[in-house]
Amino acid sequence: MQGLMMHCGAEQIEHSALMQLPSPVRTDTHVPIPHFELYKMAESQLLEQGYSITQPKHYIDAKAARYFSLMQILHEDEESKDGYSTLCALRNSHDKTFSASLAIGAKVFVCDNLSFSGDIVVGRKHTQNIMDELPGLLEGAIGRIRVMRKRQEIRFAEYKEAPLDDMTVDHLIMETYREGIINLTRIGKVNGEWHDPSADHGDKSVWRYFNAVTAALGPASTNQLIQLPKKTIKLHLLLDKYCDVDLPSEELLQEVTTSAQPGVGTTIKGVFKRILN
Repeated sequence: MQGLMMHCGAEQIEHSALMQLPSPVRTDTHVPIPHFELYKMAESQLLEQGYSITQPKHYIDAKAARYFSLMQILHEDEESKDGYSTLCALRNSHDKTFSASLAIGAKVFVCDNLSFSGDIVVGRKHTQNIMDELPGLLEGAIGRIRVMRKRQEIRFAEYKEAPLDDMTVDHLIMETYREGIINLTRIGKVNGEWHDPSADHGDKSVWRYFNAVTAALGPASTNQLIQLPKKTIKLHLLLDKYCDVDLPSEELLQEVTTSAQPGVGTTIKGVFKRILN
């Protein structure tokens, strides 16, 4: 995401400039909130719940009506995972395009591919009482991140262990197109990334295909960046079905999270074995 530029005059904006952006006047039915205020609410909750924030990036469209933010986060009781980091994404609009919302996803280190699984996505429309309800929604969502992280770890492990051949990939590419995840112009990009990947994602597997698609989805405009969570959520659903991924309940994962001791090399499979036995 470093240096990402967007079409139509929109681009990355500095933190100090974000603070200065005005908001439209509220009406009886539309209560816009400043982009910076949404970021500060999320930042405050993340820090309060023990997360560090690195590389926060803010993006706006040409009219500053639509806002998107990305930041890498890590809980104080967790170690950084090999291969990918956890992302927190925010979006907001002043033109009634979409709600003030938060989503949690991942960034693959080796290539900066971004994805969102749909395990945590919350939002609130810009109507009366938004400021009474939005802070609680953000607090609750951030409180679930560590559980989501475990689900993400299981999902990615399944992807890496599921082999794929070229003929099956041809079928998957068409399924990815039919699901609206990619358009016609990106079919060739996915195929190219599969056969000649721009980064090393190992042998031919669902993990390699996942990264081929997310590489092809690399945002080149404001709208594409904003639509990225929706598309990658669909991608996870498609690949979870193909791999027959069976994710544990949030209750069991919560027990895993509280049972595991940080910094001692505990694997999620080892903790599951201990709990279930």
